[in-house]
Amino acid sequence: MQLIELCTKDNLIIDAGALFTGIDQQVNKNVRVYIWDGKVQSIEKQAVNSRVEKPVGGMKNRRVIPANNMTVVPGLLDCHVHLALDGVSSPSPHRSVLRGRIRQKLASDLAYGIVAVRDGGDRDDIGLVCRDKVNNMELKGPVVMASGNAVRKKGEYGSFLGAGTTPKELAKTMKKLLMKNINQVKVLVSGIVSFKEYGRVGKIQFSLQELEQIVKIAGEHGLKVMAHASSD
Repeated sequence: MQLIELCTKDNLIIDAGALFTGIDQQVNKNVRVYIWDGKVQSIEKQAVNSRVEKPVGGMKNRRVIPANNMTVVPGLLDCHVHLALDGVSSPSPHRSVLRGRIRQKLASDLAYGIVAVRDGGDRDDIGLVCRDKVNNMELKGPVVMASGNAVRKKGEYGSFLGAGTTPKELAKTMKKLLMKNINQVKVLVSGIVSFKEYGRVGKIQFSLQELEQIVKIAGEHGLKVMAHASSD
């Protein structure tokens, strides 16, 4: 896989040997992709190795990327990650170790064509820090959509994702969370599936009314809700 750094201000023409858009299952052969104003404006069939004869859409300062021997695909999205967790250590390793792992993880994501990730939260707001560092170009990586702390009920599963709340404190917890400029709300609806007893799942943490309250508050601020739900 080859990574090419682009700027949204670039006027681009990509000559693709093959193009998969993801809109359907079809792979288009020998096409020319025109990009300006940060968007794909048109896709046209081209003869192999044909020349770009004239500017399109005012593309005077265009950049032509020869990818005639390559397959061009849209960037990939990873819809559920936890940048603060390594899947092995519990609790999370020391921050200096974690920083190195996250830097490596984000760089690896880009190398494999992942252009955006949705972080499912952590108790220390590490996902939010990563998002801001990527946005400020202090870290090289995909776009990070961060949840901050997960909303969970005190005493139930998920202490590594958030401090926990009670039904009476729910509105206050949501208000505090929204002040962190999160990209979506993460709520723990249930516990986890047992790895020792088949069919056993952690109990439901919030009532339907409480979940509706969370979704309503999030919606009032233009946010969607990401849910952990291992139960029925």
